Amino acid sequence: MKKINLIIVLGLVSISALAQDTLTISKNDLIQKVTENNLQIKVAEKSFQSAKADYRQSNALFLPNINVSHTGIVTTNPLMAFGSKLNQEI
Repeated sequence: MKKINLIIVLGLVSISALAQDTLTISKNDLIQKVTENNLQIKVAEKSFQSAKADYRQSNALFLPNINVSHTGIVTTNPLMAFGSKLNQEI
């Protein structure tokens, strides 16, 4: 009976020796990994960025718009030059 108990105890000890190893992690490392992999935080950040872009887009409506254009004509045809001068008077 003592041999059976001894075999059982030795078997349990050898099985527990093959168990998974424990991994120690610091509190700061844990917080960093949780914040990196938290989907709710990522969704909140994207929502904030979207709201910020909407605000900038709506705020741009209050800024002044300035348009500048320039047109020039070069010709050796006197009739074309005279016609363009007449169009400028209109």
